[in-house]
Formats: sequence, structure tokens, C-alpha cells
Amino acid sequence: MADSENVLTTFNQQFWAPEMQKVYFKENVARAIANEELRDVLVEGTRVHKPYRSPLKDQAYVKGVDISTVNELTGQNEYLDIDTCRVVPFYVDRFIQSTINFVNCWKLSLGV
Repeated sequence: MADSENVLTTFNQQFWAPEMQKVYFKENVARAIANEELRDVLVEGTRVHKPYRSPLKDQAYVKGVDISTVNELTGQNEYLDIDTCRVVPFYVDRFIQSTINFVNCWKLSLGV
């Protein structure tokens, strides 16, 4: 168990509204512009191999003269290792009696 000091005095019941205040989030635009082509392939513990080729470079050429430099065709190995997952850890050692179900509120914000 991690040593953490949670401050939950905010939740000591006084004059409360019957529900918690809504938490508003800004819209995530990263997913709209991100390349997700490997989304169906990637799971925890997956290694994806996606090689790429060397770029071709142009050069000036004079007709009738031998070409002295040619492009070298090569490739590079690129790997994407997925060996982690996202967590949102927190610890609560006791709960107070309340008209609000805190556990359900936190579950909803975590998508559980």
C-alpha cells in the first residue's frame, strides 16, 4: 500500500446539495487528428514491427555525362512495444455516511 495522505475533509457532511457538482471536461481533439491505423492490432503485451525505407534524393544531371552518385536503397526496422496500461490509483481508508454515493461518482468518471 502506498503512503499517501488523502484529504477528504471536503466530504464531511454539512449543508449539502443532494448531488455532487458535475465535472466538465474539455473535448479531446487529439484522437480526431491522430493516426489510429494500428488500433485494432495493439493490445497490452504486443510488439508491432513497421519497417520504413530510405528516402530517395534527386540530383542535377547533365545529358551525356555518367551518373556518379546513385541512391543507396536501405530499410530501417522500427518497433512499437506495448507493455504498459493506464491506471488511476487512489486509496481511501474509510468512508463517511453520506446521501451521495461517492464510489459510483468516481466509477462514472473513470468509465467503470
